[in-house]
Amino acid sequence: GLLEGGGTFSSLTNIVEAFAVAPASPGNPIAGAGRIVNASVLGALASAGESFSLGFVVGGDGTEGAKPLLIRAVGPSLSPFVGAGALDDPRVELFAGAKKTGENDNWGGAATLANAMAGVGAFALASAASRDAAFVGTLPKGDHSVRISASGNGTGTVTSSPVGVDCG
Repeated sequence: GLLEGGGTFSSLTNIVEAFAVAPASPGNPIAGAGRIVNASVLGALASAGESFSLGFVVGGDGTEGAKPLLIRAVGPSLSPFVGAGALDDPRVELFAGAKKTGENDNWGGAATLANAMAGVGAFALASAASRDAAFVGTLPKGDHSVRISASGNGTGTVTSSPVGVDCG
């Protein structure tokens, strides 16, 4: 990854990873043709009603127009990786500034979503009936954020990742 880190904020322990499509120039890790296309956060919602947010910007120098993004909040499908304690039913909400522009609770196995996940190399969700949350859409240039919470005020480990679908 281009950037990796972690820390504890309140009761949220997290791991952050970001991946670049092309390497930056030697000696300057933020210059060059590289761009971040995947930023993942793994966190634990330790108390009922907790949530966490992940902000990101679509665009930048040399970027034109809207970009297709896949956004996931994975809980049940994390069980093989984290064992017991994965969040049973995550919910994801998308915001442009303070305005909610999208949300999902239970991805439902849609072919569009499954194809987008496979196209960017994201690990497959456990089944079409899993209660993981995901959606794909075209986001305009600008500041965005996702809020991850639990449906029904559950607790457990969850990961969220906005992923650029046009990674080529």
